[in-house]
Amino acid sequence: MGQKVIAALGDYGCDTQTALERFLGKEELYLKFIKKFLDDKSFEELKGHIADSDYENALKSVHTLKGVSGNLGFTALYDVASDMVTKFRASQELDAVAEYGKLEQIYTEIYSIIKENIS
Repeated sequence: MGQKVIAALGDYGCDTQTALERFLGKEELYLKFIKKFLDDKSFEELKGHIADSDYENALKSVHTLKGVSGNLGFTALYDVASDMVTKFRASQELDAVAEYGKLEQIYTEIYSIIKENIS
Protein backbone atom coordinates (compact mmCIF):
# COMPACT_ATOMS: atom_id res chain seq x y z
CA MET A 1 0.00 0.00 0.00
CA GLY A 2 2.56 2.59 1.05
CA GLN A 3 5.46 1.24 -0.93
CA LYS A 4 5.03 4.01 -3.50
CA VAL A 5 5.57 6.90 -1.07
CA ILE A 6 8.34 5.10 0.79
CA ALA A 7 10.12 4.36 -2.50
CA ALA A 8 9.67 7.95 -3.73
CA LEU A 9 11.06 9.35 -0.48
CA GLY A 10 13.96 6.91 -0.69
CA ASP A 11 14.66 7.99 -4.27
CA TYR A 12 14.79 11.59 -3.02
CA GLY A 13 17.46 10.60 -0.51
CA CYS A 14 15.44 10.08 2.64
CA ASP A 15 16.65 7.32 4.94
CA THR A 16 13.38 5.40 4.90
CA GLN A 17 15.01 2.09 5.87
CA THR A 18 16.40 3.42 9.15
CA ALA A 19 13.15 5.25 9.84
CA LEU A 20 11.15 2.10 9.20
CA GLU A 21 13.40 0.26 11.67
CA ARG A 22 12.72 3.06 14.17
CA PHE A 23 9.03 2.19 13.73
CA LEU A 24 9.89 -1.47 14.49
CA GLY A 25 9.38 -2.43 10.85
CA LYS A 26 5.70 -1.55 11.04
CA GLU A 27 5.06 0.02 7.65
CA GLU A 28 1.47 1.04 8.46
CA LEU A 29 2.63 2.92 11.55
CA TYR A 30 5.41 4.63 9.60
CA LEU A 31 2.93 5.63 6.90
CA LYS A 32 0.57 7.02 9.53
CA PHE A 33 3.31 9.36 10.72
CA ILE A 34 4.33 10.28 7.18
CA LYS A 35 0.70 11.34 6.60
CA LYS A 36 0.75 13.32 9.86
CA PHE A 37 3.75 15.24 8.51
CA LEU A 38 1.37 16.88 6.02
CA ASP A 39 -0.59 18.37 8.94
CA ASP A 40 2.40 19.39 11.06
CA LYS A 41 2.35 23.16 11.62
CA SER A 42 5.96 23.69 12.68
CA PHE A 43 7.15 24.75 9.21
CA GLU A 44 4.38 27.33 8.76
CA GLU A 45 4.95 28.58 12.30
CA LEU A 46 8.67 28.90 11.60
CA LYS A 47 7.92 30.94 8.50
CA GLY A 48 5.74 33.33 10.51
CA HIS A 49 8.20 33.66 13.36
CA ILE A 50 11.03 34.47 10.97
CA ALA A 51 8.87 37.07 9.23
CA ASP A 52 8.19 38.64 12.65
CA SER A 53 11.84 38.37 13.72
CA ASP A 54 10.61 36.29 16.66
CA TYR A 55 13.73 34.18 16.94
CA GLU A 56 12.88 32.58 20.28
CA ASN A 57 9.76 30.98 18.82
CA ALA A 58 11.51 30.35 15.50
CA LEU A 59 13.97 28.21 17.44
CA LYS A 60 11.10 26.24 19.01
CA SER A 61 9.45 25.66 15.63
CA VAL A 62 12.61 24.62 13.81
CA HIS A 63 13.54 22.37 16.73
CA THR A 64 10.17 20.62 16.39
CA LEU A 65 10.67 20.29 12.63
CA LYS A 66 14.13 18.85 13.26
CA GLY A 67 12.69 16.18 15.54
CA VAL A 68 9.87 15.25 13.19
CA SER A 69 12.13 15.08 10.15
CA GLY A 70 14.75 13.07 12.03
CA ASN A 71 12.21 10.50 13.19
CA LEU A 72 10.82 10.10 9.68
CA GLY A 73 14.23 9.76 8.04
CA PHE A 74 14.00 13.02 6.09
CA THR A 75 17.76 13.44 6.30
CA ALA A 76 18.28 16.56 4.18
CA LEU A 77 15.50 18.40 6.03
CA TYR A 78 16.86 17.24 9.36
CA ASP A 79 20.38 18.42 8.50
CA VAL A 80 19.30 21.96 7.59
CA ALA A 81 16.91 22.22 10.55
CA SER A 82 19.67 20.99 12.87
CA ASP A 83 22.05 23.61 11.49
CA MET A 84 19.44 26.30 12.06
CA VAL A 85 18.85 25.14 15.64
CA THR A 86 22.58 25.30 16.34
CA LYS A 87 22.81 28.83 14.92
CA PHE A 88 19.75 30.10 16.79
CA ARG A 89 21.13 28.69 20.04
CA ALA A 90 24.46 30.41 19.40
CA SER A 91 22.62 33.74 18.95
CA GLN A 92 23.52 33.71 15.25
CA GLU A 93 19.98 34.53 14.21
CA LEU A 94 20.84 36.08 10.85
CA ASP A 95 22.94 33.05 9.92
CA ALA A 96 20.08 30.77 10.93
CA VAL A 97 17.58 32.79 8.91
CA ALA A 98 19.92 32.63 5.91
CA GLU A 99 19.38 28.83 5.90
CA TYR A 100 15.59 29.21 5.61
CA GLY A 101 15.53 29.23 1.79
CA LYS A 102 17.30 25.88 1.65
CA LEU A 103 14.99 24.50 4.34
CA GLU A 104 11.93 25.71 2.46
CA GLN A 105 13.06 24.10 -0.79
CA ILE A 106 13.68 20.71 0.81
CA TYR A 107 10.47 20.87 2.86
CA THR A 108 8.44 21.71 -0.25
CA GLU A 109 9.97 18.85 -2.21
CA ILE A 110 9.32 16.31 0.54
CA TYR A 111 5.79 17.61 1.09
CA SER A 112 5.07 17.29 -2.65
CA ILE A 113 6.50 13.77 -2.82
CA ILE A 114 4.22 12.69 0.02
CA LYS A 115 1.13 14.41 -1.43
CA GLU A 116 1.70 12.89 -4.87
CA ASN A 117 2.44 9.36 -3.70
CA ILE A 118 0.40 8.70 -0.58
CA SER A 119 -2.65 6.52 -0.94
